Amino acid sequence: MTHGTKHVDVFTTPLPKRIHVAHPPLKPLFGDLSPVMVASNSPELKTPQLNITPIGELTIPSPKQEAPIRMNLSSQFDDISDDSDTDGETTVATIADVSQYSLDTSAAELVDEVLSESNVKPRISSRKALNRSSRCPPTPMRNPPWAKRPNGTPKKNTLVRQSSLSTTKLLVSLENYPSKAKKSNPNSYFDAFSDVHWIGAGAFSDVYQVKAHDGKQYAVKKSKLPLRSRRERERSLQEIKLYGLLSVSGPSNLLEYYQSWQEQGYFYLQTELCTGGTLKDWMESRAKEEAIEEDSLWMILRDVASGLKILHEHQIVHLDIKPANLFISMNGIVKIGDLGTAMEVGDDGEGQEGDRAYMALELLDSPRRATSADIFSLALTMIELIQKDPLPQDGKAWHDLRHDKLPDLNFSEALTNLLGQMISIESTQRPTAAQILQHPNIVLLENKTNTQLTKYVKSQEKESKLMLDTKPST
Repeated sequence: MTHGTKHVDVFTTPLPKRIHVAHPPLKPLFGDLSPVMVASNSPELKTPQLNITPIGELTIPSPKQEAPIRMNLSSQFDDISDDSDTDGETTVATIADVSQYSLDTSAAELVDEVLSESNVKPRISSRKALNRSSRCPPTPMRNPPWAKRPNGTPKKNTLVRQSSLSTTKLLVSLENYPSKAKKSNPNSYFDAFSDVHWIGAGAFSDVYQVKAHDGKQYAVKKSKLPLRSRRERERSLQEIKLYGLLSVSGPSNLLEYYQSWQEQGYFYLQTELCTGGTLKDWMESRAKEEAIEEDSLWMILRDVASGLKILHEHQIVHLDIKPANLFISMNGIVKIGDLGTAMEVGDDGEGQEGDRAYMALELLDSPRRATSADIFSLALTMIELIQKDPLPQDGKAWHDLRHDKLPDLNFSEALTNLLGQMISIESTQRPTAAQILQHPNIVLLENKTNTQLTKYVKSQEKESKLMLDTKPST
């Protein structure tokens, strides 16, 4: 390559350093003239002077032969024009058209190497670049056509998980259960019983009278609807778990719980069988003319207070004492059942609420739960048994019972005064369950049997036997 008078051998000398050449400044527009390049001999262009000849072709002398090699470079810059004008008019490029000049050099191989290894590509117009730009690929389908299965084709190698609520399994079994169930059918606990008869129903469950393999009879409650969640199952297990925490030895005035299980999605609870039903059944079966004996009232107070004493000693509040939750055993003894709403003393009361007709006023004003609320509910239960009419759910009569206004009961002064203290608007002024058991009238009846309830139970057993003899078992 020739720079002035100095000759450089391209085969023995490394490549020269790249020199940055700035674009020559444009002359201002004059009239209709377009901007043109500054002449090469202008003093403003400080670049090495090259021997340029406007012949349209580049002539490069070869070091191996004297004949020059001509290369057409004009095709490399065919797309330099800017076609952004929609009317088809062409603007003048800001870079000089190199096809009008020729460059003399003796290093043809150098030019070939520079052109082949150069990353510079001819400029493409903005319109063509926009048309050639790639678009965002479409979002892939969730289930492409090749992954779809024909209707009815089972999935392969899939794990089918069975819900924990639909399986059959024993949930709780207490130690007081004398006869552990021997399942004849591994998929059913209920089939282990014989002589299964429907004896009643509540709001959420049906009650069956069953006989175990040892000949003893029990009551089994079955939920009317399948379990919907684990939370619902835990709520159903609350009463049997609560009973398991009570240290009860021997007969008590609490309904005994034995075991619970789930079967085919339904919840089962096995308890003691009380053939006399509930105090609500007894109250509804009595004729209007049949008066309740005062001794029976004192004995009912004794039995329920004995059960509440056990609960309150364990810091548990029942919160739903009413005739429908007080069961009558075959000996005429009243027992407290349905511990589903019970909770610890001092709890914030976020659980289920009891019946409004028997609810103490402080339960509506404060979320704190105290044992005195059960004493108030017991007093209203006794008033309902005496009057034989359902208690008011609201209105003036409802508020009178919660503001120290006791109705006329036509019973002894001792019983009337005790019930008046039990419904006191000041919860701290109400007697405790232990104090009720120390009442002189109750102490005198400590070992006596409630004859009125015993007669009722025997009559109920006869009717039940007749029904069982004529009704097929389920």
